[in-house]
Amino acid sequence: MPTAQQQQQQQAQHSEDLGLALDAEDQALLNEAKANPDALVTATPDNQKLKTFSVVCIIVNRMIGSGIFSTAGTVVRGTDSVPIALVLWIVGALVTVMGLCVYLELGLSIPKYKLRGSDKMVSVPRSGGEKNYLEYIYKRPRYLATCVFAVVFICIGNTAGNAISFAQNFLQMCNVPEPADWVTRGVAIAVVSLCCLLHGSWRAGGIYVNNALALLKIAVLLVIVGAGFAAYAGTFPEVNKTGNGWRKENTPRVNGNAYGYASALLGVMFSYGGAINANYVLSEVHKPQKTLKKGAFTAVAIVSALYILTTIAYFGAVTLDEMRAADDTTFVAMTFFNKIFGGTIAATRVLPGLVAVSSLGNIIVVTFVAARVKAEIAKEGILPFSKFFAANTPTLFTRLFRSRSAVVDDFHDRTEASTEQTPAGALLLHWIFSMIIVIAPPVGDAYTFFIHLYSYTIDTCLGALLAAGLLWLRWKPHSTWVAESNFKPWGGPTMAMLYLLFNSFIIVAPFIPPTSTLNLMASIKYYIFPTVGLGLLVAGGFYWLGFRFVWPRIYKRELRQTRIPILVNGVQVHEIVICSWVVPGEVEDGAIGADYAPRPKQEYEWTPR
Repeated sequence: MPTAQQQQQQQAQHSEDLGLALDAEDQALLNEAKANPDALVTATPDNQKLKTFSVVCIIVNRMIGSGIFSTAGTVVRGTDSVPIALVLWIVGALVTVMGLCVYLELGLSIPKYKLRGSDKMVSVPRSGGEKNYLEYIYKRPRYLATCVFAVVFICIGNTAGNAISFAQNFLQMCNVPEPADWVTRGVAIAVVSLCCLLHGSWRAGGIYVNNALALLKIAVLLVIVGAGFAAYAGTFPEVNKTGNGWRKENTPRVNGNAYGYASALLGVMFSYGGAINANYVLSEVHKPQKTLKKGAFTAVAIVSALYILTTIAYFGAVTLDEMRAADDTTFVAMTFFNKIFGGTIAATRVLPGLVAVSSLGNIIVVTFVAARVKAEIAKEGILPFSKFFAANTPTLFTRLFRSRSAVVDDFHDRTEASTEQTPAGALLLHWIFSMIIVIAPPVGDAYTFFIHLYSYTIDTCLGALLAAGLLWLRWKPHSTWVAESNFKPWGGPTMAMLYLLFNSFIIVAPFIPPTSTLNLMASIKYYIFPTVGLGLLVAGGFYWLGFRFVWPRIYKRELRQTRIPILVNGVQVHEIVICSWVVPGEVEDGAIGADYAPRPKQEYEWTPR
């Protein structure tokens, strides 16, 4: 058993390995928390935090999924016009920037903490995304925003849709004709399981794979853009024979059906979805106040330019009539490759392989970020077995290959810089719900259904709530939000207002009946996905009623939850989370951090390694 002096030396060494200098009071707080069975201590060593390049790749890999391959036909069918379809892709880029400004303003300013011995508030970005922002804006009723977000994100914040897309395209690449549903589901289950195992076994490896796939996706779209512009120049005989989407004989017949435009917009916004992906993992981002802005705008600029150029490239080889006849999710991209490469194996086998790789990249990055959001939800104490789902554990790679220079006798003290941590319980939760959604619906329309459901519920409904809440923070009486905000968007509240108006239209429009030619899901009625999306929000309300009133009355306890950040130079380096169900009115003797607040920024210093 190490002596007290040896333990202090080990703790000092751990702090130095983390690249931090914790004062005696913060170190004592950490020691006390580690001895408390109701407390969790989380940390990401500075040398493992995500730098700008990785942030860019996390966003790029999330944004470039299978959408740019699979929704081009949906957008054209919804609008029945090549020019309007192109306009919608440009509108999607602009709306993405609006939404990004909303999320940056919230993400870089929330949560706020009062400095110890001062009335000054500081903003310390942390993981969780919309959960943090909804909790800050909609504080009352207590826990309502948390429960609603938890139900929505746990149920559909997963990779099921892209897993099905991967399976379909992978089997097509392998030349499996008309695979049975169970085969498609089996491949989807396998790829989700492998991605969860990767992130659970090797954190750095998951990030390396993510970055490599992001670069590969950019390269693939650049090839498509180059081929498309070569088609405009008359390089390919098949394109010269049939013409392209801009030919005068294919005069657009503008469709005025609101459902068509709403479906087209949802498809576009799904393709652009993921611009706020880094907001979900801010606790693991190096100097998030600087890195997030630089990484997010760089990624959105890259993807927006590639999407618009890729769409123009498609229109250079595929006619409007061919787009109207589309009856498969990858039809436009398939037709493009057939006409460019003359129906060779490049079109019939390589294209599905590229779409499968693109879907795989999306599964990799969503698994990484979604597990961390679900861990943040569990830290609020609102889930059964919250501590299990919230806890980080050393990865298998750490257990097998990393040497432990600091010998300790407590598992939770292994915080040296070489130790990788992963939210294993949250990864399991993510895997379970992904399996349910892969297995439950019909395979044929499952991908289209889930891209619409996710976009409608999380991107649109929650986006509208956040935009409205941000405007309230700006305009409520005696507001100090504008002065305290760490991000000042162009045009002040204009971005939030336009983002709210856009999302409001998308919320209503899917309930308008489509024409027979625009019913995009043969086996699922048009109103099902918006109804299910709104139903999930309502289900979150019912979950809140049970958690807030029914369970405490049966159990005769109330939840007492505390989150204590430990900061260095305004950046969260540790977090202590304490959740316990106690008898109402009971006062815990010696409660950890009862009077805790972070120390002022100037009292911290970085210690070079």
